[in-house]
Amino acid sequence: MDGNSDTTKRSPVSQNTRRIELLAPAGSLETFHAAIDAGADAVYLGLSDFNARLRAKNFSAKTLAFCVPYARSKKVKLYVVLNTLIKQIELENVIHVLWQLQQLRVDAVIVQDPGLIKIAREYFPRLKLHASTQMAIHNTGGILVAERLGIRRVVLSRELTFGEIESISKNTALEIEVFVHGALCYSISGMCLASSFLGGASGNRGRCTQVCRRKFSSEGHEGFFFSPDDLSLIDYLPRMQRIGVSSLKIEGRMKGAEYIHTVVSAYRKALDNHELIPEVKETLASDFGRSKTTLFSEGIRDNGIIQSSSAHGTGIHLGEITAVDGNGITVKTGEKLLGGDRVRIHPKSGFEGTSLKITGVTEKNNGEYLLTVGQTAGIHAGDTVYLVGRKSSGRQYEKRQINVRPYRFRPYCPFGRRILRKISEKSGRHLRKARHKLYIKVDSTAWLFQLQDVHCDGIIAALAREDMMKLYVNTSLLNRINDRVSLAMPPFVKEADLAKWSKVARLFYEKGVNRWFAGNIGQVPVFEKKPELVADSHIWCLNRASQSVISELGFDGSCYSVEDDFFNLKTIGNSHGYATLFAHVPLFISRIKPLIETGAVQDDSGRERYFLSAKHGLYYLVGAKPFCITHRRDRLDDCGIKKFILDLSFCECKKSLLREVLTCYNKKEKVPGSTLFNFKDGLK
Repeated sequence: MDGNSDTTKRSPVSQNTRRIELLAPAGSLETFHAAIDAGADAVYLGLSDFNARLRAKNFSAKTLAFCVPYARSKKVKLYVVLNTLIKQIELENVIHVLWQLQQLRVDAVIVQDPGLIKIAREYFPRLKLHASTQMAIHNTGGILVAERLGIRRVVLSRELTFGEIESISKNTALEIEVFVHGALCYSISGMCLASSFLGGASGNRGRCTQVCRRKFSSEGHEGFFFSPDDLSLIDYLPRMQRIGVSSLKIEGRMKGAEYIHTVVSAYRKALDNHELIPEVKETLASDFGRSKTTLFSEGIRDNGIIQSSSAHGTGIHLGEITAVDGNGITVKTGEKLLGGDRVRIHPKSGFEGTSLKITGVTEKNNGEYLLTVGQTAGIHAGDTVYLVGRKSSGRQYEKRQINVRPYRFRPYCPFGRRILRKISEKSGRHLRKARHKLYIKVDSTAWLFQLQDVHCDGIIAALAREDMMKLYVNTSLLNRINDRVSLAMPPFVKEADLAKWSKVARLFYEKGVNRWFAGNIGQVPVFEKKPELVADSHIWCLNRASQSVISELGFDGSCYSVEDDFFNLKTIGNSHGYATLFAHVPLFISRIKPLIETGAVQDDSGRERYFLSAKHGLYYLVGAKPFCITHRRDRLDDCGIKKFILDLSFCECKKSLLREVLTCYNKKEKVPGSTLFNFKDGLK
């Protein structure tokens, strides 16, 4: 089959209905063809680095040189995903990538890292920028900042209601893109540290090991408490068009060609003719995905999103492996299996599964099949098997050739080093002599009473909005800490609460408190009077270009991520940065209520313990083992970092804990039983 085959014919769209883009994923050349054949208006794909799906086959720049003109010949747009955080040492490579993409005339680049946005905007202006959902833009405040950054389109957080999407859409000229189908992360995208904390493989850098799909236990109960169903908003396509959404996005760069063709074809039919939606839903019922949910489309709810009794792997559930023998596995199932079909094996531990191609099938007694799969290392009896692809259906996309003249490009940017020098000159390292400053962060008013007489340079009060108002009326307490206290906002503020936070900021300003830590870039417009503003650690800052952007947005400093490592901190350290030395790390931050109550949680490995906390309308799964680098204070000092935070959030208010942590800080010792996270071993 060659590159000149006809694409799916499309029905005319009603003149009364605005054309809306159907955006399809491609994790390989096979799925790229499948998406275009199925009727996608645009395709998004990643390169071999700097994208959030590094385990997909992905594309090289050389392959992209063929794909872009081919897509253009089919009147299909092509977007390239660069939606990961960039370490300082990687900036030169990403500059070369941006140079290549500008020459290849891709239609847009989907980005997360603030530094990458700055570099692209200033030095590669022909590139259109789309803000990835990894940027966690979820309200009109975030949209306003995206406009300032030169973003052309925003991919909204997946956890929004239709009401919130509509409010955002009608208040901006930016294009709005919304996920409509595919897998859901439990954590809000861009806020998950679970994979990184439990193995150094950062989900924010494309290496997610899907911790949320594992089995957990809590109070004697076991289940897949954090594993959501797949999203499907097929019923809401007419409403999406009415509220002004520009693009509908299908998730699935890790999926096969058959899945992509099935799902994209279904949405193409439904978009072109809304009367076909009931018929299309039947097709999507066999898309090799999980059970479906509409998440929060009609409003925030606590049920119908997670089914904790099932491992819920992607595909059709076949059953458990009863035996492993040589290069084969035995499974009992009612499904008819053939050579060429693909299965995915999910281990009992709940850890990441393995996809395998069936090369031979022997039917045994009692409905059992011996499947020859070649590689069986790490596969055990009791593991769960899912059917994820049929050879017999779909097209043989792996044999497709692209018969076009490729675009030419030069691989190395001739002025890349000059860009790096300018970034360094603008950001600077600020290694001047400065005394150390200690800040203590807390999340309850009980801690504030404990800290009244504790010697420190600052108190960061990360309180619920209601508790901030209690502090506001407690004149005695506020007067005692007024000159030291800063207020901190949560990382997610729903659209309806922006005005309420503006009121809180105004009231405290009148009391003389105008020092804030912002948890998201969308919180900058909250303040009527410019505050002393610090970017909290969820406003990512892993390189000097990002530091420069944060400064341009009006921040007076930024917090280094607890996910970062020493070698990267050494290259970006400056006296405006705040380094957390002690904290219980939130691994998941979610709007989705898990099917357990707050309290102790343990994963299926039996080695890691967590606890679930609820505040700000969010759910936090927090590591029971604290992060601590108090004994590395001198090394950070050598990097030019002078401001240190001891974060007691998620900790019970106890004098003994405060005393222990302060003692370790003063003696430059490590808190017993704590972890260095990635500080020593490196952020991957």
